[in-house]
Amino acid sequence: MQNQSNANTEQNHKAWSSGRSASQLSSSQKGMSPARKEIIGQALSYEIMDIRSYTGYKGDLIIEITSLDPVVIQRLNHMALSLNFESSITTDTLLVHKLYCISPTENTYDLK
Repeated sequence: MQNQSNANTEQNHKAWSSGRSASQLSSSQKGMSPARKEIIGQALSYEIMDIRSYTGYKGDLIIEITSLDPVVIQRLNHMALSLNFESSITTDTLLVHKLYCISPTENTYDLK
């Protein structure tokens, strides 16, 4: 039983040793990047319903901005692109518009 536990621990170590450690990812930073602060600050100056910032499953940092006004979303999208964010706009059946901004980073990891 002990040998099986050690084998599992060794396999887990091998799976993570080829990539960067989690503490090296930009999502593990204690401070927020200036670009993320800028887009969030600008979003708060508009009529928005909600704003969320979270880490995606690949380690990238995502900002989700929700508004009923498509013009607001288009303006924020233009700003996000000028700050080198990748972005995507969605609209649901209730005409709620969402802008997803993905922070530019070189440290994201991929599931393999």
